[in-house]
Amino acid sequence: MIERRKEQRFKKKLLIATMFRNEEGEMVVEDAVYSEDISVGGLRLNFPHQVAKGKILDLKLFFFSDPIHLPAQGKVVWSEKKQALEVAAGGKKKDADSELYWVGIQFIDIDTFSRDRIIRWVEKGPEED
Repeated sequence: MIERRKEQRFKKKLLIATMFRNEEGEMVVEDAVYSEDISVGGLRLNFPHQVAKGKILDLKLFFFSDPIHLPAQGKVVWSEKKQALEVAAGGKKKDADSELYWVGIQFIDIDTFSRDRIIRWVEKGPEED
């Protein structure tokens, strides 16, 4: 697999709130989405539904050790359904990830403070957060 990213990605979980308009023009708010990985240029999210490529999302990034959020705006550059994962639950198998998608987001509007805060956060070791 060829690496096409400009910045190094860090496998860190981050709570994200997102807002965007769907195809009908209605505002959609997802307030408990988690990052799969992050860099200063963007992030990969676990999302409950597919989001169209090119869609602009307003983001609020929450660090678990910090009560304030960082605002940003991102553009969906790719979206794909996660591989189905069967899990045993009460003797029955179910498709646990059947409705989850990975969504790649490129930051298109992020202030200097937020960008610097992300850099400091991703460079910290996992035991510090």
